[in-house]
Amino acid sequence: MNGGANMIANRWLSACARLAALSGLLALAGLPASAALPAMPEVAQVRAALHNDAPDSPETAARVRTRIVFDLPPLTARQPKAASAALLQPTRSADGMEWTLRLAAPLSARAENQLRALPRRIPGLQVSLARAGSPSISSITLRFQKPTALARHFHLPGRGGQQERVVLDFIPDTDPPPAMIAAAPVQAAQVEAAPREAAPREAEPSAPPLSAALFAQMAAPAEPEEKRKKPAGPEPGRPRPQAEPADAMPLRSPEDALPPPPTGESPLTLWGYFEAEGRWFPQNSNDGASDHLFGSMAMEPTVEYSWNDGRQFLRFTGFARVDTVTRNRTHADVREAKYVGAFGPLELTVGLDRRFWGVTEAVHLVNIINQLDTLEDVDFEDYLGQPLISAAYTTRYGTFSAFFMPYFRERLFPGRDDRPNLPVRVNRHLTQYESGDNNWHADWALRWSLREGPVDLGLSYFSGVSREPQLLLSFNQQGRPELIPRYNLIDQVGIDLQATLGAWLLKFEGIHRWDPVKDYAAFAAGFEYTFYGVSAAGADLGVLVEYLYDERGKSTPPVPGFPPFSNVSPYDDDLFVGLRWSGNDIAGTELLGGAIFDLDAKSKAFVVEASRRLNNHLRISLDGRFFTSVPTRDPLWILAEDDFLQLKLQWHF
Repeated sequence: MNGGANMIANRWLSACARLAALSGLLALAGLPASAALPAMPEVAQVRAALHNDAPDSPETAARVRTRIVFDLPPLTARQPKAASAALLQPTRSADGMEWTLRLAAPLSARAENQLRALPRRIPGLQVSLARAGSPSISSITLRFQKPTALARHFHLPGRGGQQERVVLDFIPDTDPPPAMIAAAPVQAAQVEAAPREAAPREAEPSAPPLSAALFAQMAAPAEPEEKRKKPAGPEPGRPRPQAEPADAMPLRSPEDALPPPPTGESPLTLWGYFEAEGRWFPQNSNDGASDHLFGSMAMEPTVEYSWNDGRQFLRFTGFARVDTVTRNRTHADVREAKYVGAFGPLELTVGLDRRFWGVTEAVHLVNIINQLDTLEDVDFEDYLGQPLISAAYTTRYGTFSAFFMPYFRERLFPGRDDRPNLPVRVNRHLTQYESGDNNWHADWALRWSLREGPVDLGLSYFSGVSREPQLLLSFNQQGRPELIPRYNLIDQVGIDLQATLGAWLLKFEGIHRWDPVKDYAAFAAGFEYTFYGVSAAGADLGVLVEYLYDERGKSTPPVPGFPPFSNVSPYDDDLFVGLRWSGNDIAGTELLGGAIFDLDAKSKAFVVEASRRLNNHLRISLDGRFFTSVPTRDPLWILAEDDFLQLKLQWHF
């Protein structure tokens, strides 16, 4: 190890020791629990639809059911305490029943606007929003003008990236009411419906709240005893469940119940997934590769130990993939190995971590902390863990964050037998660095983020080794061409902005980078508009449009020694158009289809992504990537003959 590396290593150890001492002092200081502001998830969106349920018998009429779904982010992005997602309290007043839902997570600007718009979409519904004693608690009161009963409600925990949901189903309060049964709560069997009150009475004191782990049915009327049908099955005395439409997917037994997410009650928690993947390439590639079928297995387990009521924790997330065809795609990585401590408004992180910045769909210009894992997919959505020390301080004026990154991780490249791959082999053994410290250069970054009303704003600055290498064309001793990665020192300033205006979601990302090869600016701007309740089952349809610009362009004369696809951008003057369909069902059915049209080179890139739960643990997804009319001067030419379909089956635990 050279002198520069020794200096950086000593600086890293010294910083870790100082942060450990600071953490101990803050813990000894005995900060009150109310002062802590641990990182919490946001309610990503709120969806609602009217369902026409089939009649119970030919003599009865169809019933209109109102379904309201609250979407939370994946569990892996959250601290364990945040997993206790909801408390539900029914109250009977002079105006009838109302339900107050307290979510242990703040509302995103989009979710808040969607809630305020619900009365325009659901006739007779009134919505009240309030803060319940903490800026991280959202209190939502739902009230119907007509007699209404809460038919069933349940909580679906997320697992390993799956969407977490809180679902409420309301039906007209008929006399006699239909027999309804709640979905099985996540830790217990189905709970018997409470008997209906004989007559309205004065407002009652608030009932004991129900945690997300024990979502019992409340305020759902039951049939008179003499009118109940004879029960069937091993549980005498329980009313027969009513047949539900396919989209409802009720949990019918305790064996079907989802395992509870980490709640902080146990200090040690484990979750993750196992995956089987298959890829099919219908064509031979541009470099002559003729393999068409690829299979692989992967896993991503996470283990976490928390203490101090979830304000401090250690988390380890590993990843490994074994490919049955190509040796190079068989790889392993540590995605996270970190300590996180929240001390009042200050949050400290030490170790390997993944951070994401940005708002746009097609490209992620602002996101720069982590190195890409290019062996996983060509969509650039997978990242390696980054060694860092970070501190985030939250104030009424936003969150101020600082990052120190003592070690740089090189980008991996596909091998000769992989698909897709580069037409020329990359020789990582000859990697070059502008910095004399090589991998041990000290990178740093600053970020300020603010959420004010419907606007989410972020400003960032990065200084250090570029995550995107320049590829130098060279020739080996046998006279064969090869590419040598070179990592330059850069400075980058970025801005990401998102505004939620009703059904409109406006997005913008922009950067300016100072690079030794060429300074340039790039941006992506567009919108997403959502049509709610486009089907009888309550599906939503979103329309996405984004314009992509990069000053480097495709026709920029390459720097001597660079191949045509280095120091250029495939998205220099492009238009992205897509559709996002959300089934609004408990299976979490999602479909995204889109295309990027090059307005200059006239090339086209199509993407299709579909996924759905099969049961409580299994999720299936199908992705497709297709490229057409790609000229040789386009950086996407290396993918022109590598269209493929990808099928994944994940088991979450």
